[in-house]
Order: sequence, then structure tokens, then C-alpha cells
Amino acid sequence: MVLGEQNGFATRGKLLIAFSIADGREMWRWDAHAPGTEVFAAIANGGCMVQTPTALVEVDNATEAKEIFKGKAMVDWRCQLLRKTN
Repeated sequence: MVLGEQNGFATRGKLLIAFSIADGREMWRWDAHAPGTEVFAAIANGGCMVQTPTALVEVDNATEAKEIFKGKAMVDWRCQLLRKTN
């Protein structure tokens, strides 16, 4: 689970669930169609980045999502987004 300024986000299986921090009410769900999807970070626009098994994806609401890049992501100590390589 991660918390943004007004929204919180959690994953369950292949679903990303957005909820209101104020009252805990579910706001929307996004289906990644990929088991093992994990919350990565809340972002300034009120959306969330999730790590699927194959890509990092920015999800803005139940119907708007875009792939940031293929592969796994990580954040370094300076808060820079990096692509993880093995």
C-alpha cells in the first residue's frame, strides 16, 4: 500500500484499488490482467505507478494507464527512477 496526498493505493492479485484517505471509500479499480502486480509509488497527478511482472505502468484512473518502460523498476537514494537489470 502507498499513500498519496488524497488517495491511497493497494494491490490485490492483479487489481490496483484506489481509495480515499479521508474516509477509506474505494474510488476505482484497475485490472492489470497480470497476477503479481505490485504498487510502486503514488504520483503527483493523483495516480499511481505499478510494477507488473513485465513493465512499470502509470495508472491515472480505472480506464487510463500507460506503460513507462518494460522490465523492473527501482528508485535510488536520490529518488531517481531506474530500470533494474540483472
